[in-house]
Amino acid sequence: MQQTFRCPECGAEFPTQQSLQDHVSREHMGTSTEGRMPQAKCPACSMEFPSSESLQEHEKTHPQG
Repeated sequence: MQQTFRCPECGAEFPTQQSLQDHVSREHMGTSTEGRMPQAKCPACSMEFPSSESLQEHEKTHPQG
């Protein structure tokens, strides 16, 4: 089974980390937050999120270890 990457904001799934990052940037960091800097950055992959809650959900997608 192919690994997918789930959006912590809306639950959409993507085949690659890059496509997820593109989605988050386009859909969740767009007009409603335009000009606003991301509030949290994942230490494992550098993906940025609008809130610490979103980051915490995202962190669950990284293997523990």
